[in-house]
Amino acid sequence: MSLFAIKTTKDFTGYGKPLMIAVVVVIVGSLLNIFLLQSPILHVLIQGVIVMLFSVLVVYDTQNIIRGAYETAIDGAIALYLDFLNIFTALLQLFGIFGNNND
Repeated sequence: MSLFAIKTTKDFTGYGKPLMIAVVVVIVGSLLNIFLLQSPILHVLIQGVIVMLFSVLVVYDTQNIIRGAYETAIDGAIALYLDFLNIFTALLQLFGIFGNNND
């Protein structure tokens, strides 16, 4: 996704507000599912949305790093690190659900 962000001519730096709103919606949906609904199907859907959302956030953060929107290089590195960490944990949860072997 970072390579896509470097090569594309489309500007994703204006997507900050909608992406943060989507993150808040996903957090609220996750909390509702954890405490009220407890639906495994909804959990799988939420994890899929998280993977896609943070993939777009990788593009957004990469373009912000290129344009110098962060004060230091460490801020940009932390933003990308958190994006990759969230993608990784969501994928682990998805593969954990699909790899479950309860007989």
